[in-house]
Amino acid sequence: LAGDAAADVYAYAEASGYYRQALELLEPAEADNQLLIDLYTHLGRALELNTQFDEALVIYEELEMLARQRNSRSLELAALMALVTVLSFGSATFDIIRAEALSERSLTLARDLDDQVSEARILWGLSNIYSFTNRLERAIEYGEHSLALSRQLNLRQQMAFTLNDVARGYLFFGRLNQAQESAREAWRIWRELENQPMLADNRALASQIATYTGHYDQALTYSNEAFHISQVANNIWGQSYSRFLVGTVYWEYGQPGEAITVTADGVHLSEVAGFVAGQVVTRATLGVIYAGLGAAERGIELVDQALGIVSSAAQFHRVSIRAALAQIHLLHGNLAEAEAALSRAKADPHRADLPIHFLPVILADGELALRQ
Repeated sequence: LAGDAAADVYAYAEASGYYRQALELLEPAEADNQLLIDLYTHLGRALELNTQFDEALVIYEELEMLARQRNSRSLELAALMALVTVLSFGSATFDIIRAEALSERSLTLARDLDDQVSEARILWGLSNIYSFTNRLERAIEYGEHSLALSRQLNLRQQMAFTLNDVARGYLFFGRLNQAQESAREAWRIWRELENQPMLADNRALASQIATYTGHYDQALTYSNEAFHISQVANNIWGQSYSRFLVGTVYWEYGQPGEAITVTADGVHLSEVAGFVAGQVVTRATLGVIYAGLGAAERGIELVDQALGIVSSAAQFHRVSIRAALAQIHLLHGNLAEAEAALSRAKADPHRADLPIHFLPVILADGELALRQ
């Protein structure tokens, strides 16, 4: 109860401390499955929200071990679903291959147990996995299946999670109107449920959609809302995610000072939060901004840093980062270097993972042809 109370006011370090004390007091052999599920998953979630993803992974693996010891399928299902969440998140624990294998196992288990609530959650998780592995049509199909099941069972929270993430799938696929509608419906439910971390996540996503659709005033408003909510909730991840693309908006508005400040802040916050994609994208954005102001060497240095950081959690961003490098070379008339960067982008094995990330390559390629 003390852990829940701390989590409700975003004191995640204190919450995880209380949950750990509760686990120490507990004799696992005497505890019922539901109590074990509640304690382990609440502890893991508190650790996730405190950006302690490695520790959350250990907790969920302990729960899986308990499930095997007890030969409990319900306990195993809870452990698998929790593991998938932390493995498919864009942090240092990201392991999409393992996440997909565990998701397939848990889906079979949920259907065997006729657990439709878990099935809706697993379909949502698989939708996210497919979004990041070049299977967008399948991602949307699974997301829409999860949403239909959630509506049928009136699972308000699951509806919001699925709507939020299928909106991201629509965005990656270029279906921007559907992305906006899905994100908007998710936002209404998150407000109803008063879930502040997810409200922040939703506003950050809405900011990205607004950036891609050219609604820059909205992009800034949503970004600032997401940042403020995350600040109040002491959620560093949310703060970093809120700054994901907004530097580009300030640059387009002709406000380079603001663009540098907000993007550099995004780089720092992403490092603190362990948000790998944020570290990569915001660095590349900052590099293009510096190059646009005449500091080409500084710009190239930042983009090279971004390429060096790219890991299994952000490989699909490498293509757009190489496009940023080409853009910097084009700004300074280095056509051969720009062509080399674009050739590497086109040959990247992840070039088609997220179609919207290939757009900067196409644009830079057109600019190169014009210069030539």
